[in-house]
Amino acid sequence: MKIYAVADIHARQRRLDCIAANVNRLSPDLVVVAGDLTSYRASSHVVRELAILPVPVFAILGNTDRKLVGRHISRSAGITSGYLPPTHDRPLALVGLNGTVPLPFRSRIALRENRKLKEIASLVTPKSILVVHTPPWGILDEVMGKFHAGSKNLLEFLRHKEPLMVLCGHLHERPGVKQLGSTRVVNCAMGHGSQGALIHWQNRGANRLAVQMLSN
Repeated sequence: MKIYAVADIHARQRRLDCIAANVNRLSPDLVVVAGDLTSYRASSHVVRELAILPVPVFAILGNTDRKLVGRHISRSAGITSGYLPPTHDRPLALVGLNGTVPLPFRSRIALRENRKLKEIASLVTPKSILVVHTPPWGILDEVMGKFHAGSKNLLEFLRHKEPLMVLCGHLHERPGVKQLGSTRVVNCAMGHGSQGALIHWQNRGANRLAVQMLSN
């Protein structure tokens, strides 16, 4: 199975064109968008262009996506948000968490963030891919190379639940891959030369998970 993961499209046509070209070139089985499809406007054309891709799409909302974007997604065939259960061909479940922690106000909504994590806790297993917008604290979350801007609550959640993989974005400066215990964290933000990530997963062998970061 191949997954093409991106984040932070921000309604930019060049990024949408890049996604379409990579789908045609790489032939993934699934496209995942880890938030910020738009940029504070309910740009329905972004959802339309994702919906016409020749593969299924799983998308969550980021901090620049208004609720109307979620309604566009729910009305679009071929796009799923929230939860994608495992199938015979894809024995991994995808669990999505909409929204993000707006910087620099982490402490003000920590309780709300914990509540949202508790709501999805029963769905997250070691055979899950968790799709969030914000990276965990200290993992691919540096701003200007000086300080961390990820989620501490998410970090603790990952240490407890240990999903197979986390797909995130939000911090455009830090696309890449890092290991957190048994969890592979992939920041698939577009921009700064990044075109997202291509994930290869095989249901056999010890090295069944491989991530290729794509760049211009």
